[in-house]
Amino acid sequence: MQRYAALPRGGWDSRETEAAGTAVSYSIPGRIQGKTLRERIGSGTLERCCLALVLFFLIQEVELDTFSRAAGDRVFFKSVAILIVGWLAVFTGCELGKKAPPPKAQIEIENLARWYQKFCADNRVPHPPNEDAFVKYIEKQLQQRGETMDRDMLMVSPRDKKPWVVVYGKPAKGAARSSVIIYEAEGYDGKKLVAFDLGRSAEVDDAELQNLLTGG
Repeated sequence: MQRYAALPRGGWDSRETEAAGTAVSYSIPGRIQGKTLRERIGSGTLERCCLALVLFFLIQEVELDTFSRAAGDRVFFKSVAILIVGWLAVFTGCELGKKAPPPKAQIEIENLARWYQKFCADNRVPHPPNEDAFVKYIEKQLQQRGETMDRDMLMVSPRDKKPWVVVYGKPAKGAARSSVIIYEAEGYDGKKLVAFDLGRSAEVDDAELQNLLTGG
């Protein structure tokens, strides 16, 4: 059966990734992703361009060496230097504009945060009342689109393998309001991913998280 990551509808580009041998679609905010020159024009075209440039410089080197012997070896070595510089420029330039995609955990927590926002908007509440109501809402939305939900994939951080800590229910009377709606239980390497009510995410340490949770 085809499995889908639980993603709300919206202006998002899709990216395919592999999870446990199953193709899963993840949503990434709709912005222009950094691509290498190879990805933009195709690896075959790029390789042909590189080869043509190398051949051009080789031809120039042969011509300079053949017709400029009277000027000594300086012309020959100059042409070799040009060849090397040109080659390096092409192959280092291939990576210009490359930008790594967001880590999987960041994608997951931001996806869940968008579902959180959608639940609150549709039900006109500041927070979902509990996990059961939140998950059932997402499941129903996906069923209407003919998709299925993997609860573990949706509700568990891929970094610490622990369920996301999601803020549910009404805030206590007089409690400071926090913009944090989801965060990791244990995190990774002393850092925890958190998602805010505006949908963005960040990686913070325990002290920073406690400060955020208390509205500091």
